[in-house]
Amino acid sequence: MKIIPGLRTLRSDFIRTAAWILCAVAIFVFLVASAEVLRTNAIFDYGEGVVLNLAKNLMDKGTYFFDINHPPFIHGVYPPIFPLLISLAWHSAPPLLFGRLLSFVAALASAFVLYKLLRGKIAAEPSAQLAIIFLTSWFMISFAPILRIDTLAVFLSLVGIYCFLNLGSRFWISGPIFILAFYTKQTAIIAPIAVLLCLAAGQNWKKLGVFSASYLLPLAVSFFTINAATAGQFALHLFTYNNIALNWTHIWGGYAAFSLSCLPLFALLVLNSGKKELSFFHIYFFLSFLSLFSFAKPGASSNYFIEPLAALILLIGYLLSADQRSSVLGKSYLRTEIFFSAQLILSMLVFFNFLASPLSPPKPTQEMVIREINNAPPGEILSEEIGYLVLAGKDVHLEPFQFSRLAKEGRWDDSPLIKDCEASKFSLVWAGPRILSLPNLAGCLNRFYARQTLPGGYFLYTKKSAPPSASL
Repeated sequence: MKIIPGLRTLRSDFIRTAAWILCAVAIFVFLVASAEVLRTNAIFDYGEGVVLNLAKNLMDKGTYFFDINHPPFIHGVYPPIFPLLISLAWHSAPPLLFGRLLSFVAALASAFVLYKLLRGKIAAEPSAQLAIIFLTSWFMISFAPILRIDTLAVFLSLVGIYCFLNLGSRFWISGPIFILAFYTKQTAIIAPIAVLLCLAAGQNWKKLGVFSASYLLPLAVSFFTINAATAGQFALHLFTYNNIALNWTHIWGGYAAFSLSCLPLFALLVLNSGKKELSFFHIYFFLSFLSLFSFAKPGASSNYFIEPLAALILLIGYLLSADQRSSVLGKSYLRTEIFFSAQLILSMLVFFNFLASPLSPPKPTQEMVIREINNAPPGEILSEEIGYLVLAGKDVHLEPFQFSRLAKEGRWDDSPLIKDCEASKFSLVWAGPRILSLPNLAGCLNRFYARQTLPGGYFLYTKKSAPPSASL
């Protein structure tokens, strides 16, 4: 059955208009959600406090890679670039807001670089829509405006890819940029590995040698230099203490969550598969998807989905390139617009149904604890949310999440911490699931400290009053 030309044009205009309306709605949601985070001083994510603490130690002590068997009990879980940027601006801008803005701007910049990469393959309109899909995915809405390292690492990886693919004989510039990505997040090695494999597969040995000289050699030299300067603690913190036993439930849960979250994009990928020969984009997506294996790590969240989504979008752009340049009104393009729209709708549904939730711990609990921390008498303070200690100018004696995990795995002896507890060295302890998961510490607190119950299943411990002296 033939469609009247006027009706075909009307249908095309309707589909395109609907897709752009959805893009506009998604951008609006992204901006409103980001503004909600940026305008508050509340800690939205435990990782914010972790990064703030690393930045403060870097500023005060020049390092945060300490021996974990002696206080302060801090795990340098991330490389130094993001904490360094915050520490440099510590006295000229509010550190929490500065770190959040840094992450937010990196998210916007990542979407722009993604658009530029796509624009080299397909028309401006689908390139822009795919970049918007990336920026407004529910996991980008969740992590772009909070103080986390992920968006900056992805931005640097995408810039490195752009330099490799578009700078001709100066492709080697991608090497130093990939090194910056590694020192932002130690798992940001997927893109350079894809470059190495692509060059090796194409038997381009000269370019492989040049890239290795610009990436592998300086990375190895800098890594071993920093590791020697920190007496081996650099590698221990970034890798050894991050090693975890495999949890297949977490692993398959991560793969399932990402795949279901990107179902329309995967459908589009399948429909266009086989149209192109093996490329860098195939390798990059395969490695990125494989990296979801690291979802087994305790505390892993949807921030692990950001780079695989970027890789998936780049591969889709590459596969669409055979069709999209010729006509933005063809059947293939309209079908693509429908899948784009479905992806935008899915992201919004996930965000509003599962993520637009109140703070945890409850806001009244956080406000009360902040007051108690600011007014605490001299002495060490343990806090369920270490970010509030840092913002109050207090030192962090214990990073509870990582050390409770290390204790459970038998890789950390908590006896020095328990001795401090028994000696009543803590002037205040705000305890919740993380601190109370250290059984020896929980038992000690209940024996030697007075406990006050807070909303949300949290407790405030203070020193017990000394018993009155006996009369003679």
